[in-house]
Amino acid sequence: MRKKQLPIKYRRHGLYIWCNKCKKKVNKGCAHAERQVYQSRIYNPATRQADCIKTWHTENVDEAFQLHLGYKRELQRNHFVVVAPAPTPVAPRFLKAAAAIYFNYLEDNGVPEFTQRHNTKKHIDGQQRFIVRFLDIVQGEVGKLSVFPITYVDVKLVGLFDAWLRGQGFSDATYNSHMGACRYFFDYLINKHGVEMRNPFQEVKKRLIAYSPEIITEVELEAFFDVITPKNGIGVKGKNKNRVQHYQPWLVPVFKFSLLIGERLDGIVRLRWGDVHDNYIGIPNWKVNRLKNTTVYGCYAPITKDLASLLIEFGVENDSDDYIILPERVNRDTLKAQLTKSFTHFWRLTASKKNVTFKHLRKTYLTRMASLGVTTLKHTNDETLRKHYLAEKELASKFRNVQLFDLKAR
Repeated sequence: MRKKQLPIKYRRHGLYIWCNKCKKKVNKGCAHAERQVYQSRIYNPATRQADCIKTWHTENVDEAFQLHLGYKRELQRNHFVVVAPAPTPVAPRFLKAAAAIYFNYLEDNGVPEFTQRHNTKKHIDGQQRFIVRFLDIVQGEVGKLSVFPITYVDVKLVGLFDAWLRGQGFSDATYNSHMGACRYFFDYLINKHGVEMRNPFQEVKKRLIAYSPEIITEVELEAFFDVITPKNGIGVKGKNKNRVQHYQPWLVPVFKFSLLIGERLDGIVRLRWGDVHDNYIGIPNWKVNRLKNTTVYGCYAPITKDLASLLIEFGVENDSDDYIILPERVNRDTLKAQLTKSFTHFWRLTASKKNVTFKHLRKTYLTRMASLGVTTLKHTNDETLRKHYLAEKELASKFRNVQLFDLKAR
C-alpha cells in the first residue's frame, strides 16, 4: 500500500496523516502505510489543547479535507463543546443471553418509562415459562445455549418444539400461547436489537379455537346455588390429596354480583363503593389503563332492580374507598383464585354436563343484555366507549326497574 500524502494546500488547517502503529503524526520515516489514516486534530480554545480529534476512513485526500472542514464548522457552531457519541447497543449473539435480556424487558428492568408495559406477574411468568420450555428443547438438541448463536435457531428447532407441544396434549389455546410467546421473543430481538435473521416462528399457524358459546340458564343457576353448602364444599388438592373446604358463606352473593354486573374477575374484586353511582357502576378497564398509564378507560353496568337489592345487602353505607366485595380481604389476587376454584368445585356437583367456568357468568350476563336489545354498555372498543359516554349513562337509567334474573332469595 502506498503511503498517504498531504498536499501543501491542505496543511496547517489541522488535518494530518496519523499512524495507528506509531501512535503519532506521520513523519517521513514512517513505514506503516497500511496503518495510516487521515485525521483531524483541531485546537480547542476551551481546553487549550488539540483534543477535537476525528479520524476519516477514506483513501481520498480531497474527500478527507472536505470532511475536515465540515467538522471544523460543526465545532465552531457548538462553541467547541464536544459531546461523546451515544454508545451503540450491541446485539446479543447467543441464545441464553438473549433470553435474559428479553425477560428483563418483560419486567421493565432497564426500560425507559415511556416504553414500559407494566405487565402483570401472571403474564410475565407465563411468557417466561413458555420460552424456557422452548429453550429446553433447543438445549436437548444442540447443547449449551450460552454459546449457541441466536441466528442458528431455524424451522427445524421450531418443528421439534411443535412436536413436543403436540405430544404433551395441550389445548389449542395453550399451544398458541407457547408459539406466540416465542414469536414475540424473536420479534423483539430482530426489531429492538437488530439481530439479522428471519423470525423462525413466523410461519407457525395459529390453531383454530372452538370457543364455547355456553350460557347458564336460570334453572341451572338455581341448582348451582343449591349445592353450595358446607357439606359439599369439602374437596382435596395437591399430590397428597389434602382436604380443603371450598365453602364460604359469601360465595352465593358474590357469584350473584358477578352475574349481575357481567364483569371479569379483575373488575369484580377491585370495584369500590366509590364506583357506584345513581344508575350505574363505573367499571375501570384495569388492563388497558395499566398499559396506557391512564385512568380514562372503562365501561358501565346499569344498576338493575336485582343488583340494587344485592348492593343494599352488601351495605351501601361503607366508605367510598372500601371494596364492594369482602373489603377486609387485602390480597385481591388470592380472592380471585379462590372464587374460580370454588366455582369449578361446586359446578362439578351439579347434574349439568356443560363445561362451564366462572367466566360463563359474564357470558350469561351479556347474552341476557343482548336479548334486551342492549349491546353498548360493555363495548369492546374503548374509543367508541368514550365517544358515547353520556349516552350510556342515560341508557343505564332505564334499567332501574328491570329484573335481569328471576332467582329465589337465599
